Amino acid sequence: MKAKHYRFLRIAFMLALVLLSLGPQAVLTTVDAQAGLLVSPYLGETTTTSVVISWATDSTGPSEVRYSLDQSYSNVVAAINSTYDDKCWHSATITGLTADTAYYYRVYTDGDDVTPWTEITFTTAPEPTTLGFAFVALGDSRPWGASLPPSQGALDVAAEMDQHSFDLALHTGDIPDIGGICSGSDSSWNQYIRGYFDLYRDSMGDTPFYPSVGNHELYGGSCGYQGYTDVYYLPENAPSGDEEEYYSFDWGNAHFVELDTNQSYSAGSVQYNWLVSDLQASTQLWK
Repeated sequence: MKAKHYRFLRIAFMLALVLLSLGPQAVLTTVDAQAGLLVSPYLGETTTTSVVISWATDSTGPSEVRYSLDQSYSNVVAAINSTYDDKCWHSATITGLTADTAYYYRVYTDGDDVTPWTEITFTTAPEPTTLGFAFVALGDSRPWGASLPPSQGALDVAAEMDQHSFDLALHTGDIPDIGGICSGSDSSWNQYIRGYFDLYRDSMGDTPFYPSVGNHELYGGSCGYQGYTDVYYLPENAPSGDEEEYYSFDWGNAHFVELDTNQSYSAGSVQYNWLVSDLQASTQLWK
C-alpha cells in the first residue's frame, strides 16, 4: 500500500501535484499484456456510487468487469462494445458502490482475463463533506508530430506520476498533435493510444483522468470531437450536442469545471450561460 503525504511537487511540462490528505491506494504490479489487448483498462467518470471502466481489444466478443471488496471478484457487470477505427472499445458502468471505498477488479473479453496487472483497484469519489484529497493537473503532453512517440518531457512526467498517489488527474488538453485525422496509423484514436493511454497506463488503471479539448485535438481533419468523445467516458451534463466537450463534476468538497476553449465562452454564448448556471447551482465549498 502507498500512503499519501503532504507535499508539493513542481516539475517541468505543466505538471502540478497537490497532495492534501492521507489515504490508501493499491500497488500496481505489471505483468505481460494479454494477446489482443490494445488499450489497458482505464477509469472514466467516477462518483461516490459509480465508476466507468473501459479498455480496447481486437475482439468484439462479450466482455465484462468482475469486482469485489476482496479478491473474490464475485460481482459481474457486462460491458458495452463499440467499434471505432477497427478497434473494439469495451465500457462497463458499475453502480451501487460505497463512497471513498476501494474495490478490486479484473476485465474479461471472450472469457479471457485481459487485465495486465496482477492486482488493481479503483476507489470511488469521497463524500461532499470530505475536506482534503489529492490531484494532479497537467497539459500539452502532445508529441512533436502525429506519427511520433511521446516526447522525453512527457515520458518524464508520466514516470514521476507513477511514483505518487493521487485521487484524480486533470489534463488541460493537447494530447494528440493532429487529432482530427480520421483513419490510418496516425488516426485520432491511434494518437490517443500512443500519447495518452500507453503513456499514463499505470496511473489510469486505478485513477480517473478528466481531460479537456485543446486546439490540437481538432487539428487536421473532421474527426477531432468524434475521436475525443469515443475514447473518453466523461460527465454528460453540457447542453445537448456538446456532451463531454465541456462538463463539470464534484470531488469531495470541490466542484471542477472543464471548458472547451475551441467554442465560444464569451458572455451570452451557450457555453458561458451553461457555466454561469452550473456554478450557481453548485453548493461545493471550492469551485
